[in-house]
Amino acid sequence: MTRVYYKEAVGAMIVFDVTREKTFQAVTKWKADIDENLSLDGVSGIPVVLLANKCDLAEEPLDKEMMDKFCKEHRFIAWYETSAKENVNIDEAGQNLVDYILKNDAKKSNRDDDQSGGNGGGAGVVDLKSQGNTGTSKAKSDKCSC
Repeated sequence: MTRVYYKEAVGAMIVFDVTREKTFQAVTKWKADIDENLSLDGVSGIPVVLLANKCDLAEEPLDKEMMDKFCKEHRFIAWYETSAKENVNIDEAGQNLVDYILKNDAKKSNRDDDQSGGNGGGAGVVDLKSQGNTGTSKAKSDKCSC
């Protein structure tokens, strides 16, 4: 994709279809594209969540250890088995991404205040509870293997 599509992006989700292996093989291409267009020195400038969609149609459950390792190696902040059709883990994945963005934005604001000699004053600071699921799937449904 061209850089203009990424302009002002603060987070992303990459989705693959668990019923079609070829879509998982394309995940690394999409992640590399994001990293190349939104990075300095090859480090992703935005958080990315991986969604393993159509978990309601999967014949076998995903190997969670393999997925955790894959996400760690490719710098995804988390992954979720999802079903858009059954609304499984869609909200959770989105909320995790937004919370991560806001938490890191608050940390950046605090660092900027410290470096500029500002008193902080609480402006731009968001107090969030940690979700504690970085790099893991978060399951909330009996409808999928997820």
